[in-house]
Amino acid sequence: MAAPREFTDDVEVYSIDEAFMDQRGCRRAGTYRDLGCDIKAKVLKWTGVPVTVGIAATKTLAMAANHLAKTSHKAAGVLDLTESPYLDVALERTPVEEVWDVGPASASKLRARGLRLE
Repeated sequence: MAAPREFTDDVEVYSIDEAFMDQRGCRRAGTYRDLGCDIKAKVLKWTGVPVTVGIAATKTLAMAANHLAKTSHKAAGVLDLTESPYLDVALERTPVEEVWDVGPASASKLRARGLRLE
């Protein structure tokens, strides 16, 4: 968790391997995607652990972006959904079970109400 703090002091550790950053106060110029690529590279360099980076306006959307960053060859491990014209497409490709904080019981309820799952 030291690597993200190289870019901003506003890092919220969510679990042993997940964190949220407020990129508005980042000490780096460039696009959010550039920032994500730099974070990904730094974590790999410092720890040897490959990571994915999801960037979006909310924590839930960032988690969806992170899930898609893992599975998209085009994203190459970093996906920025802030102001993206493809946000709806990205959400359509996100199984409800992969939405942050939706567990199996909630997924079953959503499925029963007609929510399509990938």
